[in-house]
Amino acid sequence: MKKILYLLLSVPLFAIVSCDREEEDIFNASTEARMAEAIAGFKSILSEGTGEWLVNYYPEANHAIGGYALYCKFAPDGSVQVASEVETNAEALELASSTWEIVSYQGAVLSFDTYNPVMHYFSEPYQNDVTGRGGDYEFVLMRTAQAQDSVYVKGVKGGNRMVFQKIPGGISGMDYLAQTAQLANDISYARNFRFMLNGAEIGTATFSTATSNSLRNRSFTLNYPAGGKDTTLTLYYTFTPTGIDLYEAATVNDVTVKSLTWNDAEKTFSSAGFVLLNTDEKPVLYEDFLGKYTMSYSTDYDDPELTESLEVELVQDIPGSTYFLKGILTEETVGNIVVEYEPGGGLSLRGQILSTYDNGDLLWWLPFSQGNTVSRTTTYGLTLSGLDRTDGQFKFSMVDNGAWASVMAGFIIRRYTPAPDNANAGNINGIDGQPRYYYLTFEKIR
Repeated sequence: MKKILYLLLSVPLFAIVSCDREEEDIFNASTEARMAEAIAGFKSILSEGTGEWLVNYYPEANHAIGGYALYCKFAPDGSVQVASEVETNAEALELASSTWEIVSYQGAVLSFDTYNPVMHYFSEPYQNDVTGRGGDYEFVLMRTAQAQDSVYVKGVKGGNRMVFQKIPGGISGMDYLAQTAQLANDISYARNFRFMLNGAEIGTATFSTATSNSLRNRSFTLNYPAGGKDTTLTLYYTFTPTGIDLYEAATVNDVTVKSLTWNDAEKTFSSAGFVLLNTDEKPVLYEDFLGKYTMSYSTDYDDPELTESLEVELVQDIPGSTYFLKGILTEETVGNIVVEYEPGGGLSLRGQILSTYDNGDLLWWLPFSQGNTVSRTTTYGLTLSGLDRTDGQFKFSMVDNGAWASVMAGFIIRRYTPAPDNANAGNINGIDGQPRYYYLTFEKIR
């Protein structure tokens, strides 16, 4: 069906002036036929080909918390798969299956008519809030674009206007969500911006860090002078793989903007004549710590002079969460030294059991204090300090995390017999023949 579908199908009762019953039935039949044709047309458009669509979904009435990218795959048999770039009642980027149909209700309405863990997440009650996140799972189908690559809808309850768009060429729907989620995560630190218009700085922009019913708000406020007065304008957006898309176009001093592209090197959101320059310090991401290092250390807890060094490597364990520290343990040692990533750019290296021997002995990465004391605990440890990224460097120290009353010097590798004896069965040497690693510093090998 290669025509624009407009659903201006309701007819006022006063327009039906004939008293002839037969003529009235014919008119009603025509209206019903037009509705049936529209429903069939929308069904065909949504499910034809791969049936894959993206929508910038705005849940709250008046789009007050911003939007979230959803992927929908409609099948002709009435089944649908939905995924989101944020965690819902399904994991982020996880497909959730249910059904869909188009019904006649004051026009053609797209309904996700059975429970979908992604779509209904936005509309179900949240804790004591019966309205929850204020979202819709039924949408009035308003029209299609001429090329039938966009379907314009409006939420039945919330009234937010949205657009289902066919997947653009060159990227899959799930890749689109993954790239969107990655960008949202990478620039989650960015809150404060300088606002420039046509090359001149005219004000500031502040991105919200608030959350609403477990969803981080996606809005920012522009502050700038206009007409001799200070002006505040709040805009709502959805992330895309390349930046953000506004709920609706905004005009400031004759410059109109609908979408903004992120430049990571320059730390800017920009469109023609419209630039937001971020002023926050960029944190170190999980991926930044991956790689090889020269680890310098002392073998004497009484002497912080770094007399020894060893090439080590931080390799991925749980993405975004933990690493394995390779290069200390000998090849025959079972297990790995785990380092934790702290959101915002920190590292934590704590005491841990590295392996269990066949006889029940335990091999410990054992916290050791400056007071010549050990403690078999997974609480005491070291935390990152003094990260230096100047002039292309990437180096840092690991210092006491403050959990132990004694000041930590570092770790030793030691084997203990099983309970109830728990006896010291001796220190175990690492790859360099040393069991002791105190006052650790790391410098990345470029």
